[in-house]
Amino acid sequence: LALAAAAATAAGLTAAPLLPSPLPTALAGALVVPAAFTAAALAVRAPEVPQLLTAVTRRFRHVR
Repeated sequence: LALAAAAATAAGLTAAPLLPSPLPTALAGALVVPAAFTAAALAVRAPEVPQLLTAVTRRFRHVR
């Protein structure tokens, strides 16, 4: 998971200077960083990923 976190950090730092104002930068970071973390964690086959995805999808099902 440390490798996935490092990849997500790099993605966030790369995406941050591309947008001029703070609000769009924060919104982009809120999308880019979790997506990069998930993709990197799946790529390295971290054993915790299925549990994390199940927990997240379970919470969103209860919101509806």
